[in-house]
Amino acid sequence: SAARRIYRGLAVEGDAEAMTRLGAALGGPEGAVWLRRAAATGALAAMHALSVALTRGEPPDPAEALVWLQRAADAGWPAAQHDLGDRLRQGVGLPKDEAGAVALYRPAAEAGFAPAMTQLGRCLSNGVGAPADPRAGAVWLQRAADAGHPDAMHDLARAYTTGRGVPQDVPRARALLERAAAAGHVEAMAVLGLVLRGLGGDEARRGLDWLRRAAEAGDGEAMVSLGDELLKEGESRAAVEWFERAAEAGLAEAMARLGLCYLEGRGVARDLARAARCYRAAAERGVVGAMWSYGKLIAQGRVSGEDPEGAHAWYERAARAGHVGAMLALGAHLAKAHDEPADAAGWFRRAAEAGSVEGMFNLAELAAFGRGADPGEAEGWYRRAIEGGSTIAMHRLGILIYKRGPAAQVEAVALWRRAAEAGYSPAMVTLGDALGRGLGAPADPVEARRWLERAAKAGEAEAEPILERLGR
Repeated sequence: SAARRIYRGLAVEGDAEAMTRLGAALGGPEGAVWLRRAAATGALAAMHALSVALTRGEPPDPAEALVWLQRAADAGWPAAQHDLGDRLRQGVGLPKDEAGAVALYRPAAEAGFAPAMTQLGRCLSNGVGAPADPRAGAVWLQRAADAGHPDAMHDLARAYTTGRGVPQDVPRARALLERAAAAGHVEAMAVLGLVLRGLGGDEARRGLDWLRRAAEAGDGEAMVSLGDELLKEGESRAAVEWFERAAEAGLAEAMARLGLCYLEGRGVARDLARAARCYRAAAERGVVGAMWSYGKLIAQGRVSGEDPEGAHAWYERAARAGHVGAMLALGAHLAKAHDEPADAAGWFRRAAEAGSVEGMFNLAELAAFGRGADPGEAEGWYRRAIEGGSTIAMHRLGILIYKRGPAAQVEAVALWRRAAEAGYSPAMVTLGDALGRGLGAPADPVEARRWLERAAKAGEAEAEPILERLGR
C-alpha cells in the first residue's frame, strides 16, 4: 500500500517510528526485523510491539519477548506495564505476583492507559494484589469507561446493578451495558440480552437479538441462554440447534439442556436413551442439575442397564453440591428404601435450612414420629412450613397439637379450616369431623356436612362414614 511505501522509505532512513509502524503492518519475520531495529534505538513502542510479535510468532520466543517487555515497562511504557502486570497477575512466564501486578497497573492507569485503568479497578474491587476497596475500584472503572473501554463499561454495569462500590442504579447499569454491547463486547451483549428479555414487549425482542449476536460471536453461555429463550418462544427446533452448537463448543450445561429436549420431545423426537446419555455426559462434567435429573431417570427405571439403586450415588453428588431437589430426593430415598431416618433427616434439614418448604415439612414428619429427629422439633418445622404456604403442614400440625387441650383444639380447627379453604381435601374431612362433634369449635352439623361432602366429591373415602353418622 501507499502507506507501507512511505513507512519503508522513512524506515530505511532510520526513522524509529516509521520502523515501528512498518514492522507492525508487515508482521511475520520481516516485520520482526524492523521492530527489532526500532527497539534497538530505544523506541519504547517498538520494544512493546516486538514483545507481542515474539510472543505470537511461529515459533514463539517467550524468553526474548519477556526481555523486551520488561525493558519497555521499566522505561515507563504504559502498554508494556499493563501487559507485564497481566503476566504477573496470572503467573505467565513469571512467578505469580498479584501485588507486583497492581504496582505496574497503577502508573499505566495514571498515565491514562484505559486497559490498565480497568485492570486496576478490578483488582481494587476484588482485593487482588491490594486490600479490597470497591469504591476506589469503581472510580478507576469509571475513568476507563469514560475513555471508551468496553470491559470497564461491562464491569461498571455490574457494580451499578449490585450497588458494590457505587450507589445501586439499574438504569445506569443498563446504559453502560448498551454502550459496551454497541462497542462489540460479547459478554455485555449477552447480559444486556437477558436484561431486556426480562422487560417484555419490544425490549424483549431486542433482547433476543442481542443474545443472538453474542451467540453468533461464539459465546457458549449466550448460545445456551438463547436456546432457553427460544424454548420460551416456542421455537424448539432453533433452540436445539443452539444447544447443539454450545455442546460442540464444550459447554456441559448445553448437554443437560439437550437431555431435557430429548426427554420431552422439544424440537426433536423423544428419545429416552439419548436423553439419558446427554444427562450423564453433563453430570460427569459437573453439571449439578444433570446429576439430579440423571438420578431421577435411574430411580424411575428408565435407564437401560442401570440398577435403580444407582440413583442414590447421583442424588448424593448433586445434594453435596447444594441441589435442594436432590437433597429432598436423597432424603426420601434414605427414609423409604434404606430405612435410614437419621441420614434422611439430615438431608431434609439441609433442604429446609436452604428454604425448602418441602424439606421443612418432611423433617417435621420424621420428628413427629421420632424417626431420626427430635420430636420436640416437629412443631417448629411444621410452623415454618406453614409460613411457606404448606397446606398439608397446617393439617398435620393441627393433628399434632389437637390433644393438648381446649385452647390447642381451637387452634387446630383454625388450621384445618385454612387448609380446607385452600383446597386440601384431607383437612376438609378432619374439619368436618371436628365441627360435627363440636370439638375446638361450636357444633355445626350444617357446615360439617358441607365440608364432608366437598371432601367426598374430591375422593376422600373417609368422609362417607362420618356423613352417615351425621345423617345425610
